[in-house]
Amino acid sequence: MKLQFKITLFFSIVIVALVIIMGALFFGHLEATLDKQLALNALDAAQGVASMPTIQEALSSHEQMDRIQEVVEAYRLKTRFQYMIVIDMKGIQYAYPYPSGLGKPYKNGGESRVLEKGEAYFNKDENALIQAVRAFVPVYDKGKQVGAVVVGIL
Repeated sequence: MKLQFKITLFFSIVIVALVIIMGALFFGHLEATLDKQLALNALDAAQGVASMPTIQEALSSHEQMDRIQEVVEAYRLKTRFQYMIVIDMKGIQYAYPYPSGLGKPYKNGGESRVLEKGEAYFNKDENALIQAVRAFVPVYDKGKQVGAVVVGIL
């Protein structure tokens, strides 16, 4: 082989490798940015639900609990979020995408921080079946935490 061909081949390989590396870095950054934006959107939606007086009063007084499902489900259907769940301080679900989950304990994990410390946060839920971004926000009524809202997008 001629020296010119070897040099051309070497630089071609270097350029292709650089393009592949730059592409991988770009798509990794794009994925992280997208995940963060989805999480912030979910956090905003959860804040919106947590600040609804109907939700606050129902969780505080334990009256008209069925109203929580009506209000939250109507709100969820206007958004692109797959689920909006409202739980009381014991983790019992009063809003859930499927009526069969109402009145049952929240079992998907990640809620202990919002219930125990009253913190708003988001995390990624990855398992064999789904990948979701979830936001957890406490619900307060008259300065006392009465529950939490979980909003997720697949």
